[in-house]
Amino acid sequence: GLRLEPEDGGVRLAATDPYRLATVHLPADGIDAGATVPATALHALAAAHEAGDKIELHTTDHRAWFTTGRTTVATTLISGQYPAWPSVLPKAEPTGHLTIAEPDELATAVLRSGRLFGGELGLVTLTLSAEAVGIEAMAADEGEGTEELAAIWTGPEGFAVTFRAGFLAEGLRSIGGPVTAAVIDDMKPVVFRAAD
Repeated sequence: GLRLEPEDGGVRLAATDPYRLATVHLPADGIDAGATVPATALHALAAAHEAGDKIELHTTDHRAWFTTGRTTVATTLISGQYPAWPSVLPKAEPTGHLTIAEPDELATAVLRSGRLFGGELGLVTLTLSAEAVGIEAMAADEGEGTEELAAIWTGPEGFAVTFRAGFLAEGLRSIGGPVTAAVIDDMKPVVFRAAD
């Protein structure tokens, strides 16, 4: 499900699973309590929503109604404790920042490499240098594939971090424009954001 929380005159949306976390802050009026909305209701809302239409939200303790255009989607809210997603965000200073001007190009390369060796859940390693990111995927029995794309890295030369190909590609494409990534080490979450 998707968690909605009032924050700074708007609403913070958060969605997570065991591997990924996505959050966004949107302007909103009248959101004064948190709620967890089932994914099925959000898919129905997305199918009915047209660009430029406002979305109205009304909630009670157990139900929510979303209205967009001439469509209303009603749902029962998910009860229980939502995962404490803010605790997942790294607190340490990053080792470096990666800036990717063309994230869709990187996502395509990551998927291409990942599919060769394990599909979308295959592992890809990004090796970071000052002006490029190297993409490497390998399988013991099948060999390896490498590719290199332009990027800007402000950390140590040759720093490497590994991702599941499909998860990384999906995250890069969801941001919709140039991306920066704060990297701490190869064992901590990497935080991707829209570039300023």
